[in-house]
Amino acid sequence: AFIAVWQMELLFVLAGAASWFAFGRRTAHEYRAERLTRLLVPLLFDANEDVAKAAIAGARRLTEQDVIFLPILVSLLAHRRLKQAARVALASYGPDGLPALGHFLRDPDEALWTRRHLPATIAQIPCQESVDLLVTVLDDADGFVRYKALAALAELHREWPDLHIDPK
Repeated sequence: AFIAVWQMELLFVLAGAASWFAFGRRTAHEYRAERLTRLLVPLLFDANEDVAKAAIAGARRLTEQDVIFLPILVSLLAHRRLKQAARVALASYGPDGLPALGHFLRDPDEALWTRRHLPATIAQIPCQESVDLLVTVLDDADGFVRYKALAALAELHREWPDLHIDPK
């Protein structure tokens, strides 16, 4: 009974001590980003779409320092109602995210609908690396992936005509 009275106070003391030690090894910004990451990941899969969209927006703001969200956001491209929010968040990685996006795009074991939504996502990153990546899947086994890559290349060419598409 005596311990039950002090349980919450003991919990707060332990949590405070853990935070104090954590601040000793990290800056306040690093600590906050680490805690947000741990709390945000489960929210990305919340059943309430508004919560999931808010979590995706939060992940987008953390992209510069944390690539842990990239595979999760790629998987959310297959979700009909979360696809657009995930696409915007993935595009915010910029050219630095293209190698990972290319991996998922070319991986035949990746979910087919995820692969089919990646070309439009890559087209939101207007650079030569995006064009080169999209060209690599023009011979993909899935005709719809090829079609989406072609459509993405057409969009990039229309919006940014200075990008070079190799005719080979």
